[in-house]
Amino acid sequence: MFINLGKTDGLFPNVLIDLINRNVPGKVQIGKIDLLSNFSFFEVEENEAQNVIHSLKGVEFDGRRISVEIAQASDGNGSHKGKRGGGSYGSRSESNGDKPWRRASSARNGGGRDSGKRKRR
Repeated sequence: MFINLGKTDGLFPNVLIDLINRNVPGKVQIGKIDLLSNFSFFEVEENEAQNVIHSLKGVEFDGRRISVEIAQASDGNGSHKGKRGGGSYGSRSESNGDKPWRRASSARNGGGRDSGKRKRR
């Protein structure tokens, strides 16, 4: 999802999460958050996108009217093109269909030669 607020507006991940929690009824799972200077992107489940847009319509943040839209898809190089459903952005090229902001534990731990095990001294 695209939101017309960024770091210069005082938007940080915890502020965005609080903004959504206070204005959108029910529990909304928020995925990857990408904050830029004057606007930001965040991910929500496809079935929640329209609910988020509708709930934040007309809401003001620090005197500025919020605008939320479904983001355009990314080509993986940082440029966005074409509409994408679900309010998501970015490439979902994982073959297991997992969320792009989640990684397998082996990828998180480097998965290399030590397999995450520490040597005792």
